[in-house]
Amino acid sequence: VLKRDETDISRKLKQLERVGLVTSRWVRLGNRNVKIYKLNIDEIRISISSSGLKVELRTEDNVTTKHIYILLSKVLRVKIPEVPKFINRRKELRQINESGKNIILITGMPGIGKTTLVAYYVRNYVKDPVFWHKISEFDTLELILWRLAAFLNGLGFNEPLECLKLSNVDLGVKINLLLNIIDGLSCVIVFDDIHKCKDKRILEFIRYLIDNLSSAKLILISRDRPKLTPFNKEKILNLTLKGFNIKETYELFKAKGIALRNEYIIRSYMITKGHPLLLVILIDALRRDNPEEVFKHLINEDLPSFFWREIYEKLSDIEKSVIRVLAVIKDPLTLDELQELIPRKALQLILYSLIDKGIVEHQEDTYVLHDVIKSIMPNLNVSTQEINEYYGRLGRALYEKGGVINELKALKYFIKAGDVDAAINILRDRVRLQKYSYLDFLDFYAKLIHDLEAIVPPHYEVAEAYIKYEKSLIALAKGDVEKAIPLLYDALKIFKKLGFKLEVSETLSTLGRALTDVKDYDNALKCLNEGIRLIKEVDEESKMLIEWGLYANLAKLWSYVGDLDKAKEVVLKELEIAEKIDDLMYYATTLFHLGNVLEIRNELIEAERYTKKSLEMFKLIGSNYYVGLSHLVLTYIYLKLRKLEKALRHVNKSLDTLRKLYAGAWVLEALALRSLIYFELGKMKEAEADSLEAIELGKKVKYYMVGYAKIVLGTIKLTNGLSSEGLKLIRDGYKDLMYFKTDLVLILEFLIKNLRRLGFQDEARFYESVINNLNLTK
Repeated sequence: VLKRDETDISRKLKQLERVGLVTSRWVRLGNRNVKIYKLNIDEIRISISSSGLKVELRTEDNVTTKHIYILLSKVLRVKIPEVPKFINRRKELRQINESGKNIILITGMPGIGKTTLVAYYVRNYVKDPVFWHKISEFDTLELILWRLAAFLNGLGFNEPLECLKLSNVDLGVKINLLLNIIDGLSCVIVFDDIHKCKDKRILEFIRYLIDNLSSAKLILISRDRPKLTPFNKEKILNLTLKGFNIKETYELFKAKGIALRNEYIIRSYMITKGHPLLLVILIDALRRDNPEEVFKHLINEDLPSFFWREIYEKLSDIEKSVIRVLAVIKDPLTLDELQELIPRKALQLILYSLIDKGIVEHQEDTYVLHDVIKSIMPNLNVSTQEINEYYGRLGRALYEKGGVINELKALKYFIKAGDVDAAINILRDRVRLQKYSYLDFLDFYAKLIHDLEAIVPPHYEVAEAYIKYEKSLIALAKGDVEKAIPLLYDALKIFKKLGFKLEVSETLSTLGRALTDVKDYDNALKCLNEGIRLIKEVDEESKMLIEWGLYANLAKLWSYVGDLDKAKEVVLKELEIAEKIDDLMYYATTLFHLGNVLEIRNELIEAERYTKKSLEMFKLIGSNYYVGLSHLVLTYIYLKLRKLEKALRHVNKSLDTLRKLYAGAWVLEALALRSLIYFELGKMKEAEADSLEAIELGKKVKYYMVGYAKIVLGTIKLTNGLSSEGLKLIRDGYKDLMYFKTDLVLILEFLIKNLRRLGFQDEARFYESVINNLNLTK
């Protein structure tokens, strides 16, 4: 996870153990001894003193105080843009601060001071937490949501991060969770450079914030009005920044330490129309040369040519190289990335010089040419070969650095460089190392694959196979199984022709999963069995991850068709593989799968043992999603064992966890199960409330387990003498569940018992015949 040297991590864990933050113990997992580390405290309180930081480590029982001497600049890292000099703008500051409106739109031409104004405002007028995001042309909505979730996580709210990890939770639910926490905090959200946005969904998200935020403040910075922003004067303060007035121009000359006659300052103001950056460039020229000569040149040249000559001719060779690279790449670059392209030790000092001259902007940890400089810059005549070399070197540096964002950027730059082989190598690594996190940025990744496909030369079958496979994964991630299946068959055919056994096995695994989803069980079984046979012939370290996936998909298939003997056999094989993979999550997930299959088979004592073990591991790993699901499986186990109070405790824990994650389908299932438990405990009012809530939730998430809630509610109606209404609900619930054999037995046994009790003998016999015809192996 940390992508750090094991020795370094071990050393740091020992340090944490010494100060009491973590404890460790050895456990036996499968055939391995594994050291498990666990957080040892409930709370950390930090206060600043003259000698350093006072850190209080709190548990429920006691408080331990530690004095840790630490450089505060490393702790208090602020990502709001710096404001080295701020000239006036008192009127605009007063409007922002006193308007009483929580949506503020700042527009104006490049370099006019929009970002500087807002940065000064939040640094000097705002006490609440501030989130600042500068939009770039390849941002996606997913990236912004992850950044917002990370921001909230830093404030102690970890639910949004957990929720974003869930693939079965509706995007609208995730956004609502973020919005509710943001609004409750009354924080300030700043989106800068909205005019660069290429993803329409980001604009729709911003519009949603505008419509729904009530306490938090939203500040939007853009050259023009965003297209999707509704400009309701009652809700939005719209400020269009113009150039400095004459008084502010005088202040700028004074701040820059240059004394000139009033006529020169007035002429400067008239020529630049008070544009701050152009004034800075002109002041620099007036400082170096005779003012009369400067204004003489201005008369004889057009303004862009004059300002560009004033900038470029005065730069050193290395400064010109920096401008050349930033002009070619266009995207913001970090210092490390720039050093890959311009290997100079003093590069940071050169960048500071360019920032001081107003040529380069420092955005968080990155550097980019100022928009005004881009607008006056002539064509630098950089050759295509040189441009491709820059893109290629940057792509290699980013991919070597690792991490999903860096790797996707590397793919983008390889595509821009026209280096198809380098781009395909990234796709090959993604398949072999099972890097599914690329799909977290679905639209951005889909665009990259589309752009790559456009530059692939004819008859390049290797590239064609990988691209078709990635397109199938994108289709599956979007829920379009019908589109994915033909792409998978096409990719499979080419991979087989090329003799790529690992890729053939992986494609067969994904195809088997897709065919299972469309209930084509025979062909799904053929694909998975062929993949398992083939993967055994592969002699590569990465084969275990793909082999594990094949058995996981096969276990899912056997569970769907109701052959629980084979499902158990396959999960045990999955467990053998997981024990060899150096990742605790694979092992814990397999134990969870095993517990689930054993529960369905009614081997309840063993199911309880494996599920409890997986629950402990998920708690250690910190996977709240699987913690919630493990409690849900334990609920089924104790319900079948007739330990109803235990079942109720676990379903409550499951609901508490899953509600925080807004895991809609699983919340519905937990509510439906709890309604059944409440009915069995004789708590009819609670049973009715849960079943009604589950049915209402089922209108949004479309999950078949709503059938449980309908059957429970129908049984309550029958108990209350509402026969017609009750029987209709029961029939509707059965229709929801009828294709899911393994989930039918428990609820139908409950239903048959109560139908007989209430005198509905014909209906009871019908549902008995359903159970008898399920053909479950155990």
